[in-house]
Amino acid sequence: MVENSDTPVVPLDNIRSLLSNLSVEIDYRLIRFRRGTRYENVRPSDVRVFVAATRGRRTISDVAMALNVTRQAVHASVKRLAALKILELQSMPGNQRDKIIAITERGMQARQTAVEQTNVVERELAEAIGREELEKLRQSLNILTTAIKARNTAEPGPPISAEELGGS
Repeated sequence: MVENSDTPVVPLDNIRSLLSNLSVEIDYRLIRFRRGTRYENVRPSDVRVFVAATRGRRTISDVAMALNVTRQAVHASVKRLAALKILELQSMPGNQRDKIIAITERGMQARQTAVEQTNVVERELAEAIGREELEKLRQSLNILTTAIKARNTAEPGPPISAEELGGS
């Protein structure tokens, strides 16, 4: 096949690719930490549901909206995590449809372990670029996230669906 040198090529070091690659590598690092534990087979999607559920009393619908996935996807993750006894579903007063995702005592321990593992990864990142540079990066990422979110919110049209994002 002959390549046309006039065809634009997306640079390999574009911000989207760099952030995606870093995210994947951090996920791999965290998967390595889980090896040999009861959480070895926890899926990355389950981790996202767990993190979302530990940020206050939230329903399956709340978590689905926050992660931009279906209620069914969240329910499947909660079911897997309930089998590990780290989350459980509780009835929501006055609402037969929605259930509140509650963290169990074992879940509290798992959350503490996750905090410790995240701290290890952040220390490793600081070793690579320095603590000050890591803090600058954190600030820059927060600024960029806020700026892009504001643009997305300001633009007319329907919200982006889970299917458009490639979600469940």
